[in-house]
Amino acid sequence: MKKAKKLLYSQKIAPYVFVVPFVLSLLIFWLYPLVSGISMSFQDVSFGGMKWVGAKHFKKLLGDKVFRIAVGNSLEYMVLTLLLITTAIGKMFLYISVYGLTAYRILSLTFMLWLTIIFVGWIIRQWKTFPLARISILTGAVLYTLLCVLPVSSLCRYYNLWAQTHGFLH
Repeated sequence: MKKAKKLLYSQKIAPYVFVVPFVLSLLIFWLYPLVSGISMSFQDVSFGGMKWVGAKHFKKLLGDKVFRIAVGNSLEYMVLTLLLITTAIGKMFLYISVYGLTAYRILSLTFMLWLTIIFVGWIIRQWKTFPLARISILTGAVLYTLLCVLPVSSLCRYYNLWAQTHGFLH
């Protein structure tokens, strides 16, 4: 018993002991249902059993009028959201022209830029398939890294001083 306790509390094993519950819950409650759902989408599932039908369900879905209307509605909401984000960016630039640039405004603009990239990607993805998740994550990581590396407060001070001396701030 002492040996097992000592092993569990050792610096080499303890991190794994803490991670195991998370990994198990991830596998049981996320990965298994995901794989099971993908597998079932290619089968005709009923109480009598399962029958492999291949892409029959997807062909039926693409021919469904209601599905096409739902995709159109999704596209409409994406475009409206993009317009809303664009309006927010425009309003932020108005604030900057009147009150100057602050670190919080840089953070907000960065987040709105990232959202714009994601929504434009979703709109383009309606017609052309590309790895949107990877591009979104990479873009977010690059923007976050830039926020961490660049001296945002100093850049804001320099911009405000320059804008004030050139008459851009009201």
